[in-house]
Amino acid sequence: MVLAFVLDERTEAFRTRVAQTIASALPQDIRTQVADQRVDISRTDQATWQSLLNSFGWGGVGIPVEYGGPDWTDEEYFVFSRELGRADAPRPPLYGLKMVAPTLIRFGTAEQITRYLPDIIAGRAFWCQAFSEPNAGSDLAGLSCAANKTGDGYEITGSKVWISEAHHADFTFGLFRTNSAGRKQEGITALVVDMKSPGITVRPLPNYEGTHECNEIFFDQVKVPNSNLIGEEDNGWAVAKFLLGVERFDTAEVPRSIATLRHIRARIVALEKQEYGVEHVRELKVRLARLEIDLRALAAAECRYVLGTPQHVLTGTEPSLLKWLGTELQQDLLELLMDAYGEQAQAGLPAAHSKPDATRPVEGGFAGRAFHRYRTTTIYAGSSEIQKELIARTILGRRS
Repeated sequence: MVLAFVLDERTEAFRTRVAQTIASALPQDIRTQVADQRVDISRTDQATWQSLLNSFGWGGVGIPVEYGGPDWTDEEYFVFSRELGRADAPRPPLYGLKMVAPTLIRFGTAEQITRYLPDIIAGRAFWCQAFSEPNAGSDLAGLSCAANKTGDGYEITGSKVWISEAHHADFTFGLFRTNSAGRKQEGITALVVDMKSPGITVRPLPNYEGTHECNEIFFDQVKVPNSNLIGEEDNGWAVAKFLLGVERFDTAEVPRSIATLRHIRARIVALEKQEYGVEHVRELKVRLARLEIDLRALAAAECRYVLGTPQHVLTGTEPSLLKWLGTELQQDLLELLMDAYGEQAQAGLPAAHSKPDATRPVEGGFAGRAFHRYRTTTIYAGSSEIQKELIARTILGRRS
């Protein structure tokens, strides 16, 4: 088995149960879309899968048991994530469950946790993250979308851009400018905004390959009550740093890269059976071997950070390191996948010409779409350059 880890008897039994449950429960049309590297899975399909996970008691993965999560060990959570990738199953909701929920548990009030977490876990409510702006992307502290204080809350006017899943979202978790005095990291406030509020306009930003994932959000005097304030006013930068740290741990997406590795190997086997271009196939195999070594190293590092290192020993650079190396490796794997399919990889561009269908086999078109779509991974959640700077500042700062 590729990238296998030695598990104790209890964890191996858990892994087997998870694998069997996913295999029997995952609808084939949803599996096909994930295997086809679709990033435009409908809200209905996402909700269906999350509801199924919740029915097994797995809806709150990654959340402490006292807040509705399963009573799992770190090893069981790690194994669960791997099995989702192996089965071509959708990952848990990234923005609501993986990012907003931990942030609410850390900074939110008891009332906010009670109000929002059950619907996130059950797949009844979907979220997006409203951070980036036209002039504030990697330089997030430069954001200017204003939330002006009113008698009973805030009034937001401005815009956000590159907001994934905003067209599906019931709520957005956003950063807004409440004070312009002092350092630019100061005067930022974290707010929850109901996406059905009057004054909100969502405009789609179609991806190059034809899918719809990102959007612009325009706020025109949108009212937000005081009860939607997360943490303290003007202290949203601390909230943002926590949330981005959580996000960067997941953007390495090792399970997805393992699945891509499997697709590449299957394609190479098919080419060998067709006796297609011996030299070309040999080159593909050499590149695959090198990338598999890199992926094994990344997977081992992630395993060590998650399972094998006491929290007090971690330097704080681990999320940035995983994000930087994981996303660049992901792009290299998808480039190899596209090269392995050759001209067939362009068959799915734009995606509108290749609608997902449960009866359609996964063909080469998905490779071209995936390659173009995931060029963005080294930019979002902080570019590779930003991650390197964060790592350098942390390590060199500790040594000085």
